[in-house]
Amino acid sequence: MSLIGGTVTELSQGNLTSRLNEQDFAKDEFLLVANTFNNFAERNEELINELSTAHDALQENEQRLHAILENALVGIAHLVDRRFVSVNQRFEEMFGYDRNSIKGLRTEILFSSQSDFEEVGGEAYPNFRDGSTYRSEWLVRHKNGNEFWCAISAKSIVDGKPELGTIWIYEDISERKRTEEQLRTLANFDTLTGLPNRSLFMDRLDNYIDLAKRQKQMIAVMFIDLDRFKQVNDSLGHETGDRLLKAVADRLSSCVRRSDTVARLGGDEFTIVMVGVTNKMIPAKTANKIITVLKNPILIDDREISISPSIGISMFPNDGTVVTELIRNADAAMYHAKNEGRNNYQFYADEMNAESLNRLTLETQLRHAIDKNQFELHFQKQFNAMQNTLVGFETLLRWNNDLGESIPPDIFIPILEDTGLINTVGKWVIFEACRCTSLLLKNNSKPFRMSINISALQFQNKNLPIHIEGAIDRYNLKPENIEIEITETVLMTGSHFSQGILQSLHGMGIRIVLDDFGTGYSSLAYLKRFPIDAIKIDRSFIRDILTDPSDAAICDAIRAMAESLNIEVIAEGVETKEQLDYLLANGFNIVQGFYLGKPEPISVLAPGETKTSLKVVK
Repeated sequence: MSLIGGTVTELSQGNLTSRLNEQDFAKDEFLLVANTFNNFAERNEELINELSTAHDALQENEQRLHAILENALVGIAHLVDRRFVSVNQRFEEMFGYDRNSIKGLRTEILFSSQSDFEEVGGEAYPNFRDGSTYRSEWLVRHKNGNEFWCAISAKSIVDGKPELGTIWIYEDISERKRTEEQLRTLANFDTLTGLPNRSLFMDRLDNYIDLAKRQKQMIAVMFIDLDRFKQVNDSLGHETGDRLLKAVADRLSSCVRRSDTVARLGGDEFTIVMVGVTNKMIPAKTANKIITVLKNPILIDDREISISPSIGISMFPNDGTVVTELIRNADAAMYHAKNEGRNNYQFYADEMNAESLNRLTLETQLRHAIDKNQFELHFQKQFNAMQNTLVGFETLLRWNNDLGESIPPDIFIPILEDTGLINTVGKWVIFEACRCTSLLLKNNSKPFRMSINISALQFQNKNLPIHIEGAIDRYNLKPENIEIEITETVLMTGSHFSQGILQSLHGMGIRIVLDDFGTGYSSLAYLKRFPIDAIKIDRSFIRDILTDPSDAAICDAIRAMAESLNIEVIAEGVETKEQLDYLLANGFNIVQGFYLGKPEPISVLAPGETKTSLKVVK
């Protein structure tokens, strides 16, 4: 038993590998136990090592996850029952709440109203129960009260069981929203005036038409064009023109109701849509208000700029039932307003489309008329009736179209101005008038003056003095042989620039004549500021001077005022001997009119001579 005892002693000391004597009856059992225990010990050690490794990996993953959550570029919140459990650092930065102070609070603190909070819950939780993700964009609120846009995503931690918790992600999209708003503004609003542009205007008008059809209401569409706006751009520059358009936009907006829409289609074209109109008196009243408001000069850089509108009005449903038809007819009415003298409004009538088509035809013909050399100058004599002597001629532009029809100047000259063709034709007029002056001087023993009409648009060309001086030199004339005839529009538009041009011409020795005097409202204020040598009393006063005491009184007052300023007075439109006798008896010496002679071409005044081609000066 000593062998067994020794073995037991070794076993008690942990040595399970001690060898038993081959004769020992317990040999096999102890070997089996020893092997099994050793295997268990080895496996246990392996498991301990694996657990240690897994624990280290778990800690590393937890640290990595924590780092990811804390450094995420989006706000992240863990919620249970819509109350905060935990949030990350970006959430704290976005909303201004400390994670400790926010814990347990309801998420309604993030929304602008209780209704928004409830709506988010009503949209999100059905998604959670379906195991899907909720996504939306909301205007949310910072702790300081400032609002900003967030893209929100959320999902249940366990699909279908939102009561066990949800994860919410918040992304600040304020910059994207600002960009979208800028793009929307660019797409729908005029960048200069801030008014709706053509696209938004037509969209709104289409919606208004649908509403008016259902409610059986009327709509008024106004088409507004600024008279002679191009002159402002050409004379004062586009920056001044843009500022003028902004001022006009503000004044138009002040004339309409809050329910109406003012839009800028482009250039100097504006439109207005008036809804809920019960009769034509409502848009007529608004049109009159616009004309009155724009009558007051607009001050830009200490310069007063006067502008007037021509307004066309179409009515739904009488003048059209679709957008394009209403705009087209309002446009036609606007052109009719221009033909009626500008600075007025006209309602659409069926015949206006024919008038608009006729204008387009004339515009096309005018463009060809330059190449076909269809323009011609006629000259009307001016006399000193007291001395019965010729003192000058007025140059008058005439046009015969392809059919040989004589088109009146008051029809084609405004089209020349609107299209800019007046610059080409006007330059030819200057050179041709000077050429004819040279020819006529050879046949007259006494000198005279040739009066050349200069358009307000043409007058704004800075090269005008150069053109006139060049024509005078080419035909060996003297400056005193030429006088420039202008209208009040020249004085009213861009006065500083106009004053410089006039002073330059006057300094050359060229006389300045103001035409149609008495029909405007600013002439008296400008007579002392500008170098005016003579004024022409408008023919409308001469026509009724024998029958209308008011006209006679106006003519006498103009003559007395002009004499006190040492300005010559010319009476034009004298058509009868009685008118001439009255004028002579009342101190009007310089006269012009059909009674004294009709306008005649150079071929009549200087037989054998013909006109020159426009191509000479193009």
